[in-house]
Amino acid sequence: REAFVRAIEIDPGFARPYAYLAVMYAHGGAIRGGGPGETRKLTRQWAEKALQLDGASAEAHTALGWLSISDWDFKNAEREFKRAIELNPSYATAHTWYAQFLGVMGRYSEAYAQGEVAMQLAPGDPVVITHAVEPYLSGGRADEAIARWREVVEQSDYWGAHYYLAVAYVRKGL
Repeated sequence: REAFVRAIEIDPGFARPYAYLAVMYAHGGAIRGGGPGETRKLTRQWAEKALQLDGASAEAHTALGWLSISDWDFKNAEREFKRAIELNPSYATAHTWYAQFLGVMGRYSEAYAQGEVAMQLAPGDPVVITHAVEPYLSGGRADEAIARWREVVEQSDYWGAHYYLAVAYVRKGL
């Protein structure tokens, strides 16, 4: 966060730090949806500022997609994720968040496809892998999700993998 804020101080006309602040705060880690009140407002402002400076910012579109989910504006969420992927097909976060969105919408085959793309783009990234396979759990591929999360737990200390692995074990009665 400090590095992005410093980059903005140095060059307020550079879109990337605004976009990355928006991404960082949009997902919110465990506080999904950009967090409470003022944080959501700031997140949206950063994303919009990034797009004002660079309309082709996949990161800003991705952040707005996630915020749209928590606004219950699913059409806009999908539109933003698709735009982000169109602008930068190599941006793993856009594919990951789109996979999560599609899973929640019950569109599992599409969710699996987006998750696979994300994992191919960022092999070994514990955050990408953990969240890209979230739809597997609700979509009937729990054993695959468990296998992936176990790999992540063995190779990193990413809290999300521990959490989802525990959820999967509980759901399977393990």
